[in-house]
Amino acid sequence: MSAYTSGPGQLLNRDDAASILALSPRTVVDMARRGELPCVVLRRGRDGRASVVRFDPRELETWVEERRQPATLKRSMGPAR
Repeated sequence: MSAYTSGPGQLLNRDDAASILALSPRTVVDMARRGELPCVVLRRGRDGRASVVRFDPRELETWVEERRQPATLKRSMGPAR
């Protein structure tokens, strides 16, 4: 990954995280709410839900690496001869 360079302690907003992960901002927020994507909750609303979340680029990189699958190339070879 490492397409984004940040200083120590710099956090990303949902749009930046979405861009790095090639996901929509809505998907990033939904995944964070479900606990599927690591995030930092900076503030909660009166209802107790996270109202301001940010994403640590190092944690996102680790998250991606943990899910990386070896690429397999499937080619149609046609009928056996």
